[in-house]
Amino acid sequence: RTGRGNPDCGRRGGGRSDHPGAGRLRGGRRERRLTGGDDPKFRALVRKLDREYVDRFGETALQYQPYNTLEKIEAACLLLVDGTPAACGAIQPLDGDAAELKRVYVLPEFRRRGLARQVIEQLELQALFHGYRFLALETGRAMPEAAALYTKLGYQETEPWGPFAGDKLCLCMKKELT
Repeated sequence: RTGRGNPDCGRRGGGRSDHPGAGRLRGGRRERRLTGGDDPKFRALVRKLDREYVDRFGETALQYQPYNTLEKIEAACLLLVDGTPAACGAIQPLDGDAAELKRVYVLPEFRRRGLARQVIEQLELQALFHGYRFLALETGRAMPEAAALYTKLGYQETEPWGPFAGDKLCLCMKKELT
């Protein structure tokens, strides 16, 4: 694969801009920040994601926790709105030419503003930067809003892999990166 590093979230200054009005979109000033799986703000959002899954799906959510560890995270993206961590996501290696999109989450009060799309598009760039040709993901079939977003962004259903093979609750998707 190609070299490692950060293309600064697509902008100079590590994802920040000093230009007046930069990042001002509906709902406050947005800042994308590349980070790692050990970032405390990223981990705090992931804990909220895990709690939401348990609240929504009960004990079923707990069986997927072993597949959602943060040790293999290769790159993570935080999206802050007016300085508040509002959305996150990450990539981790899956196989030679594919990475897996993981832990995409937007706090409920920030949803329907395009934040998930921004995080995913940034992580797609990171996957390319790290030398991956494909980005794959697993989501729950009981989450049609997630499946609709991924489909809109060009992901297509694929055969379930690894621990998700044969699991009727899981929807696996994949996208060729260009």
